[in-house]
Formats: sequence, structure tokens, C-alpha cells
Amino acid sequence: KIWVFLLGIALSVWELETNHQISKYKLVALIPVRDEIDYFPVCLRALNKLVHSIVVLDDCSRDGTGEYAKFLANQFRIERVERSPHCTHRTTPPFWGDEVLHRNFLLELGRSVGGSHFVIIDADEILAVGGCQNNDFASLREHMLRMTSGDIFVMKYITLWGSVNRMRMDKSDSKAVAFADQEGTEYLRRSRDDRLHIPRSELLSVIP
Repeated sequence: KIWVFLLGIALSVWELETNHQISKYKLVALIPVRDEIDYFPVCLRALNKLVHSIVVLDDCSRDGTGEYAKFLANQFRIERVERSPHCTHRTTPPFWGDEVLHRNFLLELGRSVGGSHFVIIDADEILAVGGCQNNDFASLREHMLRMTSGDIFVMKYITLWGSVNRMRMDKSDSKAVAFADQEGTEYLRRSRDDRLHIPRSELLSVIP
């Protein structure tokens, strides 16, 4: 009983110290948007319950998604909206240019608003946790902020098919959705990556 009591005190002190550390961190959502004006608000509703701030990169949109993001800033936690300086004028894919350049620019935007931990999600994706209540997202936020530098947070990824009641079994997978920042890192492309997309966080590598 004495050991249990002492352990209880130790755990309480540890939790207080951990919570104090967490309060210093900032969880920022990094969202690249490209011609997704119809899906964007749905994505933002869930993120708004999870993160402290949202940074949007207009990734060469041609339908006004970037301007729409600025309009939505008053409704959601959108702190910055910028158009990527790396857009091209090509008419064939990838007409939006090099995704590595876009991702690195978006990461720097997130760092510029004081982000220490980042959620990486596309505008046509929805983050669902438990019953999608505020306390569910608060619990997830706490878990994400407990990550230490370089850690990656992986969640189950489900591809809906035709409605919210059906999903593709052949497309279910696990993906990295968040990471704790590590100073001096950037996205890189590997030779085996396809020419359109790169992984969201696995290629964060320290700059020599």
C-alpha cells in the first residue's frame, strides 16, 4: 500500500510536469488545397476541434479555393493562407509543379506561426475520432502533443465509396497524419516515389 501511494504521488507529479510541457506546444494543421472548394469546409469542421491553428497552402488552384479559404478564416482557426510560389503554367500533370517544393513551403508557413507539432491532411479528407465530440478531439490533441521531436502519428485511413456508409476494402490503409517537428528538416523525394505525390512525413530528413 505504501508503494502504491508513493507511486500515485510520482505519477501525479509526472502528469503535472507533462501537462505543463504540453501547454507550451502548438498543434498546427497544414493543408494543401488544389481545386477542392466543395470539400474544404467539411475538412475544416473536424480540424477546428483538434488544432490550435490552421495554415492553408493554395497549391495552384484554378477554382478559387485559395480565396475561399481566406473567406472561411473568420469561421475556422485559419491563421495563414498563402499561394505557393512554385506553381507552374503547365497544362499537363503535374501542372501544379514539384510537390516537394510545395510541401517544404507549407512546412515553413507552419513554423512561421509557431507550430511545434503538425497535422498533415488534404482538403478532401476528414479526420474522425471516436464519436467526433469535442472531448474526443481534445484527447487526440493531447496524445499528439506528447510526441517528441521526430515522432510520427499514424491513423487508419478509410476510402469512402459512393456514400458515408460504404468504403473500399482494397483501399483501407494506415497513414501518417501528424508529426512532432524536428529542427533543420525538409521533405525529400526518393527515386521510387511516383512523379505526382510524395509521402506526407516519412521523408522528413535532417538538412546536413
